[in-house]
Amino acid sequence: MKKEIQQMSDRELMMELVEAKRRAEKWERIRLCVMAALLLTVVVLAAVYVPRVTATLRRVNETMDQVQAMSEQAQSFLDSFKSISAEKLAETVENVNATAQEAREIMDKLKEVGLESLEQSLKELSEFAEKLRGFFGR
Repeated sequence: MKKEIQQMSDRELMMELVEAKRRAEKWERIRLCVMAALLLTVVVLAAVYVPRVTATLRRVNETMDQVQAMSEQAQSFLDSFKSISAEKLAETVENVNATAQEAREIMDKLKEVGLESLEQSLKELSEFAEKLRGFFGR
């Protein structure tokens, strides 16, 4: 059992201080290792998820560009429809059908892009960020 501070000699006090300092340094090294491991984890997860999310977003952006182009084409058809004669009505219907087919193909591409996978990736990234925020007390 340890003596009270008032009953310790100078030598015993110095030994107690040295031991306390060693314990504190040991815990500081442990904390440093844990923080390094967490930092490494964050870097690895960022390296894994960021490219997946950006690739999916890039594909979505390309598909949306195609949708925009198709929309402009449909608008030009509608504008020209106002001045169409009866003979050109069949040609316009064919153009509209072709545009509808392109829209179906674009929708199929959107399904291939996998909006669910984008949503899942963002959800996993959000959950990880919440865990880190909780760990650091924010």
